[in-house]
Amino acid sequence: MTYSIAIRPKALELIKEQAPKHQKQIRKKIDSLEHEPRPPNAKKLEGSDGLWRVRTGDFRIVYTIEDEELLVVIVTVGNRKDIYDGLRRAGLID
Repeated sequence: MTYSIAIRPKALELIKEQAPKHQKQIRKKIDSLEHEPRPPNAKKLEGSDGLWRVRTGDFRIVYTIEDEELLVVIVTVGNRKDIYDGLRRAGLID
């Protein structure tokens, strides 16, 4: 079963701000979610309403999974040191 990937505009901006090497690394991880939206290293974020995160190097990719539509929506991408503060400020996690 293959899922479609949708990337929110803000997440796409954040990806484009990264160095080409990191863009490729992030894109590869996002593409892998098409075949396995819940890989073994993915974690459901506590205090959120259905957000998941997966690691790739120092970056975190935060996304939702819509199983009925076979869709993965990339919500945000960021460096591990500040992505969670951004999610709290946005009210997406407690």
